[in-house]
Amino acid sequence: MDKSDILDFGLIGIANLLPLVGYFLFDLEFMTLGLLYWFDVVALLLVYSGYAMFAQSESTVEERESTLLPGTIGDGYWSEAPRSIARSLPPIYTRNLRVVLPTVLFVTFVVVVFGASGLAGDPDLGIRGGAGDIAEFLSAFSAFTSPVVFGVGLGILGTHVVTIHRRYIRSKRYEELSAYMTLELPVRFILVYVLSLPLVLFYSLSVSVLTGSILPTWGFDVLWAGSFLAVKLGLEWGRYRAEQMPDPGGYAAWFTPSEPSETIELSGRVALGYVATFAALLVVFLILAFSTSG
Repeated sequence: MDKSDILDFGLIGIANLLPLVGYFLFDLEFMTLGLLYWFDVVALLLVYSGYAMFAQSESTVEERESTLLPGTIGDGYWSEAPRSIARSLPPIYTRNLRVVLPTVLFVTFVVVVFGASGLAGDPDLGIRGGAGDIAEFLSAFSAFTSPVVFGVGLGILGTHVVTIHRRYIRSKRYEELSAYMTLELPVRFILVYVLSLPLVLFYSLSVSVLTGSILPTWGFDVLWAGSFLAVKLGLEWGRYRAEQMPDPGGYAAWFTPSEPSETIELSGRVALGYVATFAALLVVFLILAFSTSG
């Protein structure tokens, strides 16, 4: 791990820590904290989508047995000719929009629904995160008028722009990866990240139930914040290794873009395992939540 790696991952670590600093030191609301980490996911997807426009390799989606991304749009409509937008940047290829547009629209829709369900749920259902109120969720973004919240959001966005530029543009990975493979990495990361949240909630709730009589309020805050940050940084490290290494081992391999012949392995047996694990954790979490609320 050289100085460049330390700098890049250090920036990622600081960006992930900033929302918690704002929550504990500047008394941000819990919903605002959730919005900042939601914004982190959306910003990651949008920045990758922007850099995917530079991909020089053709996205041979049709050759894949099955795909992780939602598909393509406007096949044959987009130009194959490169277009220069700045001297300091490589040319963009508008043909990549056939992959970028449906991916951004679909994933953004999913995370908006997920965010509304998790942060603006129906309290009548007995738990936070019921049916979800999208209008309430969107109105909560008025919190970004606060200098602290706006500054944290800007720091998160800037970190993604800088670090991904260093790993994608400077290293000239855009010459090797297609737009599909470029976007597959953040979509895989978002999928694993979202599926890991019930595990963190289940762990924090279980510990609080078992130690509720002896654990002070500040101790519970340290528990859930530390658990979440540890999981988030662990996943970020896996994503970082997947970008830096051609064939990373361990869980970093989850985030590695697949060749067409490899996609069926992720979207079949492995994806089914993710869904089953998520469902099991969610059921256990709901049982605990209902039992403690009664």
